[in-house]
Order: sequence, then structure tokens, then C-alpha cells
Amino acid sequence: MGGKHCCVVGCTNPSKKTGQGINYFGFPKDAEWRSTLIAAVNRCDSGFNPDSMHICSAHFEPSCLLLHD
Repeated sequence: MGGKHCCVVGCTNPSKKTGQGINYFGFPKDAEWRSTLIAAVNRCDSGFNPDSMHICSAHFEPSCLLLHD
């Protein structure tokens, strides 16, 4: 099972490999923004590792995204 998956509980967006127009973002290195996203994801399970997980673009307002081709 390859590709990236969204770590938000209940999100069913497909893997990055399917090319469905969904973008995936890793957790940022900036401590304040990283903490904000970790709190928003609201996961406390032992399998949650923000260093290797991603959030899909469906969880951001379009105005928050700056995408480059």
C-alpha cells in the first residue's frame, strides 16, 4: 500500500497515488504552526507520528493554500 494518506480521523480521501486532485502536506517544522496543526488533528493514539504523517488539502480553507506547479 503506497502513497500518502490523510491522518485526520474519518477522512476518506484517496491515496496520493490515485491523482484525484487532493494535495497532501506534512507537518511543518515551525514549532508554533506544528503545534496548532497537531492540536487541530486531535489524535492521541500511540500510532500518531507527525514526523511521518500528512494532512490532505480538504482540511484547509482554499485561502490558506499556496500551491505551486
